[in-house]
Amino acid sequence: MSPATGDASTIRTRNLPRVMTGLRDLAIGIHRQDGHTDIAAALRHTARNHLRPSLPSD
Repeated sequence: MSPATGDASTIRTRNLPRVMTGLRDLAIGIHRQDGHTDIAAALRHTARNHLRPSLPSD
């Protein structure tokens, strides 16, 4: 890629930023419906714990 063409990445210009914002807003909304007021603490609490066993897969 020559310097004249710039960054050819389309990740910032397509739908991904909007999708990621929607997923973030969904997670925040779910925590608010559950009564959480400290969203950061709620996200830390629900984050994946590597010591907790995962659900069995079929």
